[in-house]
Amino acid sequence: MPKQSKPVEILLAKLPLDWANRLRVGLAYADNVGQLERTVEHCGLAHDTNVGDRPVLVAKELSAHQRIVAEILTVGTPIRLRQSKMPRELWVRRQWLGLDPPGLLFSIQVEGKPFWNAIMDTRGDKAAGKKLVDAVADSQRTALLCELLQDNQDYFSDLAEDALRGPRPNLGKKGGEWAKAYLAAMLARTPGHASRPAINVALFDALLAANISIEPQWDVFLPLGERFLDAIPEGRRTAVILRGLPRTAFDGPRMTTAIERMKRYPSPELAIYLLTEIKKAYDATNVLDVVQLAAKKDPAIAAAAAPFLAEILKAPKLTVSKTLEPITLKALNDAQKKQLAHANKRYGGKKLTAAQIFAQEVIQDGLECTNLKLELALQAVRKQVRK
Repeated sequence: MPKQSKPVEILLAKLPLDWANRLRVGLAYADNVGQLERTVEHCGLAHDTNVGDRPVLVAKELSAHQRIVAEILTVGTPIRLRQSKMPRELWVRRQWLGLDPPGLLFSIQVEGKPFWNAIMDTRGDKAAGKKLVDAVADSQRTALLCELLQDNQDYFSDLAEDALRGPRPNLGKKGGEWAKAYLAAMLARTPGHASRPAINVALFDALLAANISIEPQWDVFLPLGERFLDAIPEGRRTAVILRGLPRTAFDGPRMTTAIERMKRYPSPELAIYLLTEIKKAYDATNVLDVVQLAAKKDPAIAAAAAPFLAEILKAPKLTVSKTLEPITLKALNDAQKKQLAHANKRYGGKKLTAAQIFAQEVIQDGLECTNLKLELALQAVRKQVRK
C-alpha cells in the first residue's frame, strides 16, 4: 500500500488498525469516491437512512478517532464526499474542524449551534431554510449566501442561488472590502477558478457599488454583463469574454452570447472565434452579418477575418427546393429515414427506427401530435435542400 504524506501517516498511526487500513485503501484509490465513502461509513461518518438523523455533525460531537479521520480527509484529499456527515468542500471542512478561522457559516450561531449545522438540519426543507436565511442581518446575508452556494450542497444550493439573484442590500464600502477579500479567497482555493455565476454577480456588484476598480487578477470570475465589461479597460475585455462564454452541453447558447458581445465589443480575436466556430451557431448568416459589419468599421478586424471569410464564402450556397409538410413515414425515402433515426437518437437518447418513432403518438394541448423529442428530430428533415 503506498504511503501517504507525513502529516497523514502521523494521523493514521493514532487510529485503530482496522480503521487505519480501511482508510489507507480509500486514500490509495481516492479517484474512486465510492470506495472512500464506504470507508467513511465504517467510521460512523456517513449519512444515516433515518429521516430524523442530523446530516452534518457539530465538530465537538466527534469522537477522538472520528476527528482524526475527518482531519485526514481534510489534509489528505480534496475530494467532495456526497454521502458524508462532514461538510462537502475542503475549505468548509477546515472551518468546521477549527483548522481555519470560521467564516459566517460557523461564526453565526442559531440556538447554540453554527448556522451551517442549523440549515443542514432542515434536510432540504426550503421554507425552513429560507426562514433561517431571512433572519440573518442584511449586512451579513449576501456573504453568507455566497458561502452556502459555493459549498455546492444539494440541500440548499437552489435556495442560495435564488436569494442571490433577488434584491440585495447595497453594503457600500464594507461590501466592497468584503468582495475583495472573498475574491482573494476564491483565487486561493477554487480549482480552475470555477465559481457559480450568481456568486460572481454579487461580488462584482458589491465592488461597483463601492467604486472599487476591478483588478486584472479578478477577471477569471468577471460576469459578461455589460455593466461589468464596461467597468474594465478595453484591452482586457476580449479575453474575459472568450473565457467566460457559457459552458453548456449545447453550442448554440455559447455562440449566441459571443455574437451579442461582438456587437458591443468587437475585436479581431472575437471575430476569429465566431468564424472558426460558425457551424455551431443557430444561424450562420447572423454570424457573417455581425462580423462583416464590424470588419467595415475596423481595419484590424477586416484583416483578421479576411482569410476565414474567403474560405467560408467559397462554400456552395444552399436553397430550399421543397418542404415536407406534414411529414409522414410514407413520404420519407431511405436516406431521410436514416437521418430521422440518427436525429432521434441524438435528441431523444434512444435508438429507434423511423417506423418506431412515428408510432410514438401523444396528446399535447388538446391536439394529437408527435411528442417533443420526435418534433425535435423531425426538424432535421422537414426542409429538403440541394445545391
